[in-house]
Parts: sequence; structure tokens; C-alpha cells
Amino acid sequence: YRGLIVVWGYHLLFVVGPWNIILTFCLAYSLKKDAEARDPPHRFLSTNDITAEQNLAFPPNQISNTKYTSWFVFLPACFAEQFGRFFNLYFLIIACLQLWSRITPVDPITTWGPLLLVFLASALKEGMDDFNRRLMDRVVNRRPTMVVRNNRKGIVRSEEVRVGDLVMVRKNEEFPCDMLLIFTPLPEKVCFVQTANLDGELDLKRRQVCDHMMDWGMTECYSWKGKIQCQKPNNDLDRFDSVGYQTTDIGGFNNFIGFPLSEQQFLHQGTVLKNTEFVYGIAVYTGNETKCGQNKTPPVVKFTGIDTTINTLSQIIFCVQLFIIAPIFGIIGNAQASGGGGGGGGSGGNSTGGLPSYLLGTTNAVSLPEPPSYEWIVIPLRFVLLCSLAIPISLKVTMDVTKIFYAAVISHDESMTAIVDGVAEHARASNTAISEDLGQVRLFPHLSAFCPLPSLPLSLSLSLSLSL
Repeated sequence: YRGLIVVWGYHLLFVVGPWNIILTFCLAYSLKKDAEARDPPHRFLSTNDITAEQNLAFPPNQISNTKYTSWFVFLPACFAEQFGRFFNLYFLIIACLQLWSRITPVDPITTWGPLLLVFLASALKEGMDDFNRRLMDRVVNRRPTMVVRNNRKGIVRSEEVRVGDLVMVRKNEEFPCDMLLIFTPLPEKVCFVQTANLDGELDLKRRQVCDHMMDWGMTECYSWKGKIQCQKPNNDLDRFDSVGYQTTDIGGFNNFIGFPLSEQQFLHQGTVLKNTEFVYGIAVYTGNETKCGQNKTPPVVKFTGIDTTINTLSQIIFCVQLFIIAPIFGIIGNAQASGGGGGGGGSGGNSTGGLPSYLLGTTNAVSLPEPPSYEWIVIPLRFVLLCSLAIPISLKVTMDVTKIFYAAVISHDESMTAIVDGVAEHARASNTAISEDLGQVRLFPHLSAFCPLPSLPLSLSLSLSLSL
């Protein structure tokens, strides 16, 4: 295949033609199909054996929800996002125009200095938000988790859980990774989970051990040295088409018993165990390869109603300045400077370089060179700079500081608390970009007077406020 690619690349480079291009696309398609055939859509993992070569190829159970991976990525990405807003791009255009000494009446540092301070303040706010996400990830990754290795229980960090581990989860605890249910103490071999963190539903979901493991006890769970054939990591939350294999005592893996597994035995990461004292499960997907991790998207910059309004007004003001004020006053200024109304006479404009005669003493006393070809655009751009004060640059700093203040007030508000497992938890603003939109619940006018809002839990109320 490499030789064919080289040959066709040579033909495309020296003998470009439609047939070569068509054949190249056919070759690329066949290579893609060959790669899909060699890479099957499923994988194998060994149970109760984290040292197996198959399991070592899978990532650890380390969760990362941060937006920026390093400082080298943070600064370029942050500045690119800030300049993506027209409100910030407007000040960048004004600052670049002020670098031209012919059109600016002030030192460029008077605009570049505040502009850099504005973007540094925005970068600091984005960095604080990403740092808070990193701290929350650290809390989750360092959460103690009970695992069984070599028939012995032990406490490890959640980030140290590996694929194939036998994990024990107690009542009201979150599942640290995607697991396969193999044991529960209830007589029906069932357990109940709450998926509010996954889909927002408070109703409990029922999960049941597969038929092959109905008679298993703790001894069988600890000693199960088998394999699981499951799908590769994907974002389908409702499917888990897999097959479990139990090896026999004689013959090794060549003699095995296969049994089907489905989503009824699947326990999603982030869901909470309810109404069951404890369960045991095999870690199937870990880290960002879990179903929840596959459905995550990179954090995006969120805009509030105020941001959208100011961004729209900035575009309108800039269009008025560029297409109305600058052309009209630019034409008047150019006509006046060329001698049409400046008192210099008809031909005085060419000989004096556009200056009126009273500035030169005598009309023909000085002969200046012809003005450059771009002279006609100087006065219009001057009017653009003069009108740039219509949008104060300090508005950006004021908005960012206000958002940080709102987030701090929300986090320290004693009235915004909820009792969770007997502990009072405060509201947490994990993203300061939309803090002023929290709590803005709109009611229909004809219903607000007759249907008061019901008393909702704090977490649901904040979610409802955020979505609205």
C-alpha cells in the first residue's frame, strides 16, 4: 500500500489529470475499509487481573474536564476566543489604526495599554474558571474507592482504578467508572441507581445481575478469572452489547463458557447507588473512555444576555462609523483640504500639498511635493478614531469584575444552601461567565399571578434557572 501511495503521489505531482484524482480517491477509500477491517469494533479485557497485557493498554481512571491542558495552549487559545467577540475585535482595530501616526492624534500606548489590561483581566477570569475545574477534577480523582485485588480488599484513589478491577460501591456513593454488575446482596439480585447526574431524572433505575451469575457468591466474584468482549468506547448511553467468558479449571482459556451481557448489567460513571447496601462490579471503561466521558464536549465560552446585547450594539455603532460618518465627513474634509472651500484658490491645493494659503504666508511661496495616493483615506480614518469613544474600553473590565463579584456572592449566600445527606452545601458557580443569568426564571404573564413556582431542590432550581 505504501508503494502504491508513492506511485500515485508521483503521478498526481507530475501528471495531474482527472483519472489520477479519481483513482487516488478510490485507493484512499480502499485503505480506509482495510483499516476498519483490521480494527474490529470490539475489545477484550481480563477480569480480576489488572496486570494482563490487554488491560494495561487501557487508560487509568483519571478524569479531566479542564479546557486548557497547559500554559502554552492557554494563552493563544484564550486570546483567540477573546478576539472572536466583535466587542474585543473593535478595540483591536482601533488600536492598530492608532499605530499610523498620520491619522492618530494621541500616542498609541494610550490605547494599547488599556487594551492589554482588558485582555489580561479576561484571561485571568478564564484561568480562574479553568483552575476551579481542575480542583474539582482533583477532588473526584482522589476520592477513596474500594477495590479487590488478589482476593484482598484495599482502598485506592479513584484515578488508580484500572480496567478489569473488581470495584465495591456502597449505598449513596457514585460509581467511579463504567462497571459491569456481578453481585448484589438483594435476594432478586438487583440494585437501584439514580441517574440525575447523567440525564437529570430523579427516578431510580433498576439494574440486575445476568442469569449466568444469579447463583454467584462472594467467592465466585473474587475468583472469576475470565474475559469480557465489549464494544469499544462510544457515546451510546443505552446500549452495552457484550459477552462474558468464564474459563474452566482445566484447559485454560481454550475451554470457556460464554454468556450474554446487556445494558441491564451496566452501571454508568457518575450515577449514584440507592436502596442497596453495596454492589460489586468489574471496571469496563475508565477515565474519559466512559460513556459519560465520550458524551462530553470541550467547555465553550458562554455568552449572557448582556454580552449579546453589547456585541450587537458594537457592530451597529461600528457600521455607522465606517459607512456613514467616515464617508460623509471624509468627503467634506478632503474637499476642504484640497482647496475647494479652504480659501486657497483653485490651483493652490496642488502646489501647497492641500494646505490653505494663510498657513504658508504666500500662495506660491513654498512648493510642496504631490500628496501620496492614499491621502484620500486619511481624514475618514481620523473620524473613525474620533468616534471610537462611543464605546468605552473600560466597559469590558467593569463587566468581567461584576461577573466575578456575582459568582462570589452566589458561593457565599447563606440562603442558597441545600441539605444533602445531612450536610449543608452551598451553591457553587463553576462558570463565572453566566453568573448574572442565574435565577432569571421567566413566567408567562397569564400564569404568574395564579400559578406560583413550586418548592424545588436547590440543584434542580439552579439547573432550571441556567437552562432558561
